[in-house]
Amino acid sequence: MIKTPLSIIIQGARIWTPKTTILGEAHKDIILEPKPSPFELLFLNGEQGVWFDPNDLSTLFQDVAGLIPVTGADQPVGLMKDKSGNGYDASQPTNALRPVLKHDTDKNAYYLLFNDVGNGSFLTTSAVNLTATNELTVFAATEKLADVSAGYILEVSNNFGGSSGVFSLCCGGANGDESYATAVRGTFTSYGVITKANKPAFNAPHEAILSAQFKISTRTNILRINGVQVVSSTGNQGSGNFGNHVFNIGKRYNSTFAYNGKLYSMAVIDRLLNIDTIQKVEKEYIEKMHLK
Repeated sequence: MIKTPLSIIIQGARIWTPKTTILGEAHKDIILEPKPSPFELLFLNGEQGVWFDPNDLSTLFQDVAGLIPVTGADQPVGLMKDKSGNGYDASQPTNALRPVLKHDTDKNAYYLLFNDVGNGSFLTTSAVNLTATNELTVFAATEKLADVSAGYILEVSNNFGGSSGVFSLCCGGANGDESYATAVRGTFTSYGVITKANKPAFNAPHEAILSAQFKISTRTNILRINGVQVVSSTGNQGSGNFGNHVFNIGKRYNSTFAYNGKLYSMAVIDRLLNIDTIQKVEKEYIEKMHLK
């Protein structure tokens, strides 16, 4: 095999050099696979978590059974397949509660539109097993369309206050003056909030790349918005690992705290990512959403 300064590595092992001969075999067609996205790299080694991407229409179905594919904008989404490889699909059996797929022509991107009318719209996953870890990194590419007291982008479990090993991500807050907030609970709940008193308000409509990091044992509760850290709370989270709970996307379970906004993508992974990896994910989101 010949290697020159022009050589590149294919799939980490095989060497391909343009306009040269590969010894021992005929030089026929060479197919280079697309560079993997940062999200694909997160789940290469069987990591636990979820990854949802409404831009991949092959993962969306109008019905819970996955028999009627979503083929374009303005169709309801009853099932969204998990792209992490873990099989934690999100679904909604009730027609009236399903989010709708929309297309943003300026960004050339699809998103799920959640509303807070009546009972709102939301999707729920099967139970996500995170019992082997007490640390997580969460990403969500969103645009909130209304300022509300609390609109849950993601909440884990159907009984947050009565469960151990849970977390949430929402816009608004209990006092009505927070623009975004996190909560994480081992056996005790710690909140991370942005208040108008000490942070600039993110008034709706507001596009946000949200990156959160939680670690129960070290009281880590960090929230970044569009590449900038805005919250770092060290409140007591109690003890233990995260649990085996459903994820409610777009609403708090059995409540009126529904999210009124867009969801372009979401991922949760079972470890604290280093800042370099976080910034790569944020950069991809920011470029796709054309944020400045």
